[in-house]
Amino acid sequence: MTGSLQIKGNIYYAVLNIPDDAGKPHPKWISLKLRVDRVKKREAQKAFRDLLKQYEDSQVAYARDVLFADWLRQWLEQMQYAVERSTWDSYKVFAERHILPYFEPLKVTLMGLTPQMLQRYYNAMVKNGRLDGRGGLSANTVKKHHVVIHSALKDAVRKNLIPYNPAERVTLPKVQRYVGSYYNAEQAAALIEAIRGEPFEPVILLTLFYGLRRSEVLGLKWAAVDFEEGRLHIQNTVVQSKVVVEKARTKNQKSRRTLPLIPEMEDYLRRLRQEQRENQLLLGPGYVRNDFVCKWPDGTPFRPDVVSRGFRRLLKRHGLPDIRFHDLRHSCASLLLAKGFQLKEISEWLGHSDIGTTGNIYGHLEYQSKMRLADGMGELLHMKSVSGDK
Repeated sequence: MTGSLQIKGNIYYAVLNIPDDAGKPHPKWISLKLRVDRVKKREAQKAFRDLLKQYEDSQVAYARDVLFADWLRQWLEQMQYAVERSTWDSYKVFAERHILPYFEPLKVTLMGLTPQMLQRYYNAMVKNGRLDGRGGLSANTVKKHHVVIHSALKDAVRKNLIPYNPAERVTLPKVQRYVGSYYNAEQAAALIEAIRGEPFEPVILLTLFYGLRRSEVLGLKWAAVDFEEGRLHIQNTVVQSKVVVEKARTKNQKSRRTLPLIPEMEDYLRRLRQEQRENQLLLGPGYVRNDFVCKWPDGTPFRPDVVSRGFRRLLKRHGLPDIRFHDLRHSCASLLLAKGFQLKEISEWLGHSDIGTTGNIYGHLEYQSKMRLADGMGELLHMKSVSGDK
């Protein structure tokens, strides 16, 4: 409910915008019985806030018989058209696999749900939440469960079904900062040699050379490869939850970027495009027509999950150090840092939202630059000590 503090005839009034049955607000003037010439304005403001809270509380129609599980399903249904498909799919997975199976047998209502109950749920998930029975879920995954629960309960508060959000009064497990693995120059060269002729060769090369996100490299289209100007436009993404979704945009504004075509990569991409054209002629109607750069020989676009799993198997088959597909992005950053490029330059190359993000993720890789600073300071102090001895 909204309102304002007004003065009429030397008296402070609270003007409350009270909605009717149709939800349309109507102003209602209520005298605070405080004379302007006898009280300070802040006292009138406090009286106004107290009255506003009383009216808000009186408007709450607490849902005493609504089960939390039923409300969560209702909330999911309404959110289906309020968020992106991939986001909604993840909400639904968390709810159906973990949250609902835990709370539904308890028959707990919205009004009866307490912070202690939610705390027990989070603790249980950390301790033994894996569906295969092999231990608990990560703190990061439990935090995603919390996002679903908190959002559903926040909406219940907004709709005057409960007086407060119990999810705001829990203690979440500490999320450990993940430090990604990465390849050095020698390992990266061995990887490039190992993947020659492999179906995943283009997706791995582009990711390693440009530090692309998986969604960005799989969303790259030939229309975004400008051979005449020697540029690569990162502007589309492909993500996956239950289904694969193509998006005509990137993670954030800075992620939408234009990068120069590395000469070796330009030659490779020209050969790849010619190879795909020959496959299309060879397979005819059996070829899956699309503009994606990275795809199977028959034109079928790569699925994100297939790329990640196939990459790990490829490394194992060639005896290379085991890293995640996303660690190719870390490898690109580490190689650029080792080459002496500054964080700001690397931030723009990787498409981070700001340089702070780059520093938080790759600050631990800056040790070589710190060594150069240490050597410089040592030389400076040594010179001063020598001059002081004289």
